[in-house]
Amino acid sequence: MSDNQNTTENGVGDLKENLRIMPKNMCLFSLSLRSLYANNAVGTSTDVAQYFEYYEALDYEEWCEMLPDIRKETTTYKEVAQTLLEMHEELMISLKKREDDAKIIMTVFKGLQSEYEKQKEKLEASAQSKMGWAHWGLSLYFIPGINVIAYHLFKSLANEDTVKAIAKGAESKLNEAGALVVANELIPALSHFIDGLKKVARFFQIVEKELQSFEGKAGKNVESPAKKLHYKVMSKKAKEIKSLCQAFYAVLVDSLHIATVYLGKCHLSIIQQIRIASIIGDMQLTQALTSDDGVAISPSHSISRTSAVLEGSEKQRTRDTWDNKVQFLLATIGFAVGLGNIWRFPGLCYKNGGGAFLLPYVVMLIIEGIPLLYLELSVGQRLKKGSLVAWSMISPYMGGVGLASVVICIFTGSYYSIVIAWCLYYLFSSFRSALPWSKCPTKEFFNFTSNRSFEIPVPECESSSSISYFFYRETLNVSESIDETTTWNWKITLCYITAWIVIYVCVIRGIKSSGKVVYFTATFPYIVLTAFFIRGLTLEGFDRGVKHLFTPQWDKLADPLIWMEAASQIFYSTGLAFGCILAFASYNPTHQNTLKDAITISLVNSGTSLFASIVVFSILGFRATVNVRQCEEANIGKNNTATCDFDEYLQRAALGPGLVFIAFSDAIRSMPAAPVWSVLFFLMCLTLGIDSLFGGLESVAASLADLKRLSKVRIEYISGAICMTCFLLGLSMVQDSGSYVVQLFDKFSANMSLLVIAICEFVSVTWFYGIR
Repeated sequence: MSDNQNTTENGVGDLKENLRIMPKNMCLFSLSLRSLYANNAVGTSTDVAQYFEYYEALDYEEWCEMLPDIRKETTTYKEVAQTLLEMHEELMISLKKREDDAKIIMTVFKGLQSEYEKQKEKLEASAQSKMGWAHWGLSLYFIPGINVIAYHLFKSLANEDTVKAIAKGAESKLNEAGALVVANELIPALSHFIDGLKKVARFFQIVEKELQSFEGKAGKNVESPAKKLHYKVMSKKAKEIKSLCQAFYAVLVDSLHIATVYLGKCHLSIIQQIRIASIIGDMQLTQALTSDDGVAISPSHSISRTSAVLEGSEKQRTRDTWDNKVQFLLATIGFAVGLGNIWRFPGLCYKNGGGAFLLPYVVMLIIEGIPLLYLELSVGQRLKKGSLVAWSMISPYMGGVGLASVVICIFTGSYYSIVIAWCLYYLFSSFRSALPWSKCPTKEFFNFTSNRSFEIPVPECESSSSISYFFYRETLNVSESIDETTTWNWKITLCYITAWIVIYVCVIRGIKSSGKVVYFTATFPYIVLTAFFIRGLTLEGFDRGVKHLFTPQWDKLADPLIWMEAASQIFYSTGLAFGCILAFASYNPTHQNTLKDAITISLVNSGTSLFASIVVFSILGFRATVNVRQCEEANIGKNNTATCDFDEYLQRAALGPGLVFIAFSDAIRSMPAAPVWSVLFFLMCLTLGIDSLFGGLESVAASLADLKRLSKVRIEYISGAICMTCFLLGLSMVQDSGSYVVQLFDKFSANMSLLVIAICEFVSVTWFYGIR
């Protein structure tokens, strides 16, 4: 070989040795930096921002009450900020070292390139026999400088070492691009990040000292001027720090994504080049040096392509948040307090020992209701996901828990909307001077003997009652069995369509729209219940009704069924295992007190059940008193008044939907200004039903929106698809046999399934995730 050829080979050997480790280390370093950042810096930055968001939302009294916890948390954050600061300063040293190494190798490579260029003319003279290799070398046009070197090397040295040298030349280009990325992207971004960490760390040090000073005697004074001043200053500072966290978080994450995706793609491509060039040879080299879609890789092409990918697939939906804590509590309480509080709890209490039933009810509330509610609130608030994704994050084996919750919400939503349609029909029917169920309808009867026509009551109504006839015949037009489906009930169908239009309008934008509606739907029932309570106090027989409700029968406590009934009522009335509580909590700040929320929601729900029972039985007591009087008047001449028993009439009050549409309707028709009370009552039932339905729909919407494949789909379309699915499922329940289907769904769609889901939730957290 000539001296020039020896120089070339030596140069290639030096280049191979210098580049042997650098590209792999560069890629691994970048990937490890991204992993370290994702596991520590991103999470901590997000937590810090959420901490200040929570801090900013506290009013002064809450801040004073939680001062010890805030001080402990502040100390923790100060230590974390200091640790992160040290870690990122070490990373900066490593980054600068790799920048220097890359620049040294670039200098060596440029010297070698200059040496190759001097041999250009001489090598071209002997290139005729190996022109094919030269064309393959020229195809490497995407690496500036490498194509010239490859052209001459392929003409004069068509051997394995030269082919590998060409692949290593591509590696040197990676180093050049890596040096540029490190110098122009990572180092400035990391410097900005470190500056932000220093400010946060100093802030926490100041706050810690301030809060420690308040633990003295002067600090215990709630009216302390220094304390109030600190609160105002820190609340203002919280906004600044929160913005700062979000700012340097956004800068660093964008730079790291671009750098690591680009370096990783280049590294994998180069490893493939080396392997194929060594084993297969010249024909595969060109394919190895092109991207997957046949386009040669260049730094500018790769980075621009990476940016497009990041803007598309990496971009995630911004999660909504409640406007305030009151909105969250109203939505959660509105979901928990439903029609079951009106028609289920009073009946259970009366059937299972009256006042004695309250003992197992309270016990189950403490050992079952509050803990499980606390668990769901904590999981949702911490993971910020709906049930479909949240339980998969805790354990991949428990992904079916979230799926089961979604299916149950769809089933219950489909039949619950039918009950809302019934309430809507009764509401429309109440806008009359006389309620349509106050007396039996008549039909014309022609007497051929006297050649005259008469109006007589409908026989079916006369044989039962005007209340039952209006509900089962006028409203539902019930068939004799579930198999006898003849026609659509057009009146209920129109109400059903109207109900779903109203529901969709309310949930069209998720919690941003339903969160506003709950101010009315969650508070209006309490206004109506209070009005009925005041009205009930003035009605005859209210005291006897309430007395029968709460008269304790202590011997029934020995029956295990009573305790099972209490556990079941707590389970269903708080809305556990539906995924709705978890979804609502996912929109909370991370540091909100979930235990306090769980206790508040449970107590308000149970208090509402108790209050509703008093209202219901005061009205039913009035109804039984009226029925007893009518019975006595009808039987006084027959000396048969012994059959007119108050307890018997009280026990005839139907449970479930019958309590609302039959027993309560019967009591309302006997009240003065009956249409007014009927409108208020069924409007209350309508808001209770819609509020509960909001929770189920939001649970499904939150779960679907968290899926990656649906991350770009607008929430309006997701809500619309869910409403349409439930609407189509419910169409089978607006036929003549629809009431039977409603009973089937009510009995089998959720009961045992919810219990299994709750057990799986408990196992997921305690076994897979860990109690600690």
